[in-house]
Amino acid sequence: MLLFETVHLPIGDVKRYHAPVSSPTLLALPDTARPEDALACASCPAASWNYIEDHLTCHCAARRYVSWLPKQQIILLCDDREAALEEQGTIHPNAAQPD
Repeated sequence: MLLFETVHLPIGDVKRYHAPVSSPTLLALPDTARPEDALACASCPAASWNYIEDHLTCHCAARRYVSWLPKQQIILLCDDREAALEEQGTIHPNAAQPD
């Protein structure tokens, strides 16, 4: 069964695929040092997390750029995240959208 989660946006609530955090770097850090759970990159298979000196950064392999730095606005929805989850087999590519 596919799971969806609700993301709260200024324009209203939207649904996206639910996926657990799987980054060894993020999982090694205490909760207080991790970014918000709402950050799309936190559960994206294409994300590469690095802890450098005193801060955490995320590099997006799909877009080939730094997708998150401390104090930066967070990415809530991302087509590349959904595509990476489909490719990984975490979700079914023809899944019906939630109601």
